[in-house]
Amino acid sequence: MPTNSVIAIQLPNTVEFMLTVLAAHRAGLIVALLPLLWRQAELTVALNRTGARAIVTMGRVDGVAHADLAMNAAAESFSIRHVCGFGNDLPEGMASLDLAMAVESGTARTVTQDGRRARSFHST
Repeated sequence: MPTNSVIAIQLPNTVEFMLTVLAAHRAGLIVALLPLLWRQAELTVALNRTGARAIVTMGRVDGVAHADLAMNAAAESFSIRHVCGFGNDLPEGMASLDLAMAVESGTARTVTQDGRRARSFHST
């Protein structure tokens, strides 16, 4: 997605939530956090108002099929191009982020030392 694109996130307070937010910020995306209590009608309005190009959610949260809600809301939103989810039993057409994280990346970045950090010396 292009820099400054809006990505909608409807996730509980989990590790997946933090990873998604940090990855979106690192990619230069604008994060729109959506409450878990919102259902299809509220999601559709929010997606259309924000012009979100993607939505990320979970398969199920406390017995509610958030993946289905996101798919239905995305179908009613003109701007959504990517619907992604964490968890099992995702609907057809939803990209699994669990699988994406399990596959090793084809791009590798070299790690450079930060010259601003003080180096510690140990005397023995």
